[in-house]
Amino acid sequence: MGLIRTEELLVAAATILGYSRVPFAAARDGDFFAVFAKVHPTKHFPHVSLLVIGLVSVPFVFFTWGSWSTG
Repeated sequence: MGLIRTEELLVAAATILGYSRVPFAAARDGDFFAVFAKVHPTKHFPHVSLLVIGLVSVPFVFFTWGSWSTG
């Protein structure tokens, strides 16, 4: 059971890191909110996009598909 939970957390981390680049790239191209194009001043990563995607994604780790379906 512990291995499955670890795998779920790793998948969530990969999802957050990967998908945070999408609003960042769109914002840099001018197609999304400009605040998402900001990068950290010393570490040079899209911190605003990473935080927003993380805040939206992490709660879904604690739900199962059965809790979302109505049948």
